Amino acid sequence: MGRPMGSKNKTDRPKRLTFKERNTLTMDNQDKNYHYRVVNDKDGRPEKLESYGYEYVHGDEQLGDPTVDGASPLGSVVTKPVGGGMNGVLMRIKREDFEQDQADKQREIDENEQSLHKKSEEDGHYGKLKINRSKSA
Repeated sequence: MGRPMGSKNKTDRPKRLTFKERNTLTMDNQDKNYHYRVVNDKDGRPEKLESYGYEYVHGDEQLGDPTVDGASPLGSVVTKPVGGGMNGVLMRIKREDFEQDQADKQREIDENEQSLHKKSEEDGHYGKLKINRSKSA
């Protein structure tokens, strides 16, 4: 269904967003002291992240771009349909905890890469091992 017949003015309708502009996982008024993520409400995933230090975001904020099936509040927790009949729940963790988790993950990656280099240098192996961390690869 389109605009009403009498409405010839394009300013009567909401501004159309291009695919490049659309961001379905945005939320206004984010606290800079927290890292936010949308978690699928499936298989106890939100509860698992809660045990890692994440907390549910409460409020009446809209999550993402306006859509026909828009975000609907479950209690006061911010949620959004994410497809396939599933809801995403907005959660957050203190930024310092998030950064520590990321540093721990990177340390494990670095250790694994060091062991790969070490194994490639052992006798019986030849060739060159190159690890490219650029995102364009």
